[in-house]
Amino acid sequence: MARKPDWAALGALFDQAPPAPATAPPSAPEDGTAVYNGECLPKWLVRDLMQERAALREYCGGMTREEAEALTLQGLQRGRV
Repeated sequence: MARKPDWAALGALFDQAPPAPATAPPSAPEDGTAVYNGECLPKWLVRDLMQERAALREYCGGMTREEAEALTLQGLQRGRV
């Protein structure tokens, strides 16, 4: 079953002041967060964003699901998602 979105948490992400430019990418400070595109986000949100990116690669790019997911995971590990 799909998880219901936590609108309060998502809204809090956009209500924050923009972070100061950093020279090094941030690290995930808590177990419930992951770094995605240079930002610490909840793991459930990162999972949803990665699934969406893989789906776009699969549908628009003509890749198989396995290829799209592997490419998305490689991009996350390199910091280029």
